[in-house]
Amino acid sequence: MPQAQSGVCAEANLHGVHLFLNVLDGQELSISSKLARILEIQERFENEFSEALVSSIVAIGSQFWPHLYPSKMPKTLAGFPQFEHLEHATPSRPIDLMIQIRADRLDVVHLFVMEIITLLRGDIELIDQVKCFHYLDGRDLNGFVYGIANPHGRKKQTVALVGDEDSDFSAGSYIHIQRYRYDLKAWQEVSKAEQEVVMGRTLSANQKISCAPENSHSERTELYDENGNALFLNQGMPFADIDQQGFLFISCANNGYAFQTLLKHRLGYIDDNGPDMWLEFAKSDFGAAFFAPSVNMLRELAR
Repeated sequence: MPQAQSGVCAEANLHGVHLFLNVLDGQELSISSKLARILEIQERFENEFSEALVSSIVAIGSQFWPHLYPSKMPKTLAGFPQFEHLEHATPSRPIDLMIQIRADRLDVVHLFVMEIITLLRGDIELIDQVKCFHYLDGRDLNGFVYGIANPHGRKKQTVALVGDEDSDFSAGSYIHIQRYRYDLKAWQEVSKAEQEVVMGRTLSANQKISCAPENSHSERTELYDENGNALFLNQGMPFADIDQQGFLFISCANNGYAFQTLLKHRLGYIDDNGPDMWLEFAKSDFGAAFFAPSVNMLRELAR
């Protein structure tokens, strides 16, 4: 039975580094053989630093997949959704690979990342890296709890992993990312009561407020299917330094349409009530679409 990559359904960690890479021309064969070796590094770090709860994801960009594995393609894999919006841009980048490393020890994350860079040196170009961290008790930098609709336990696998409907890609996951930069100065000038209206939840108790606006953040992002399951698993984390603060949103889903549905809701395309109110303070500067194949498929690629 196919095995999912460890990071797709992992519990929240304290630290994370996300590498966004492009493969140099002519290095596709070399990369395909090396991606499975990242799994070997993962297993070694799991054994050596078991208390750190190390996890990882190797995800292949939608536009790069045919170059790496032209004979098979996930059924609903497509480029990052494109929507025109006058106020809220959703820019995207063609990124070949995303590698996510997370653990409860920052030194372990650093060691893992450096081994990956050493392994792939000469084959890749580093486009960007985002260093994330767990903030307070699972809160975003705006002070509110995030990932409210996230499934738990076995429901994570139901929501985040491809099943028998696409058996060649079973245990894989459709990954969409968006990096949001926050204007926390403007946010802090808003009263607590107004903040709660924007988010649709109370700050301290994380309870839904009565009569939350249809375009509050909670109404726009806490989405479920006809069976009551969450549309996606949010594996995002906050990031920050002295100059910038924000959130790296990461959607893991069993199909390629879930994120598009989320984006339509956030931009207000599903009714006349306007876009997600939180977007007044959070601006996306890039997004990308990937597929994270199962462990078994990564090893098949290497062969």
